[in-house]
Amino acid sequence: MNRFAVLLRGVNVGGNMTVSMPALKLLLVNAGYTYVETHLNSGNVVLETEKDKAATEASIQQLIAQHFGLAIAVFVLSEEDLSYIVQHNPFDAETEADHSKRMVVVFREPIASDAETTLIKDEKEDANYYLRGKVAYIYIIRWEPDGRRSRTLL
Repeated sequence: MNRFAVLLRGVNVGGNMTVSMPALKLLLVNAGYTYVETHLNSGNVVLETEKDKAATEASIQQLIAQHFGLAIAVFVLSEEDLSYIVQHNPFDAETEADHSKRMVVVFREPIASDAETTLIKDEKEDANYYLRGKVAYIYIIRWEPDGRRSRTLL
């Protein structure tokens, strides 16, 4: 059995592309996935299957399109993928210590193929961006008084 994290891109944000997590869980269980667990209202799921990553991704994308009528990008990450993300965490323990200001964005293709790590830092920006392979690590520097990011980053 393969254990995967399934990430649905852009669901349940600002009232757009709404997917009920209990309905998604039931849909996946009925499709034969096991040990299905959803996380809050995030569109993140952990499950087990005998399928490989590519087949799981295609199957879930098709199930969501058929059941919810939504064309949603689905990313399936293996335990090895998640370990890579954690092990290659570039955040500085002191200057970027606040975990609530950290984000990770996963891409299908490498975004910095000529360099293992690139730091993009600009005093006018609201964040530090670290690009590594298929992952962008983001540390939000400035926050509005209400706790929101001061502007959209990606």
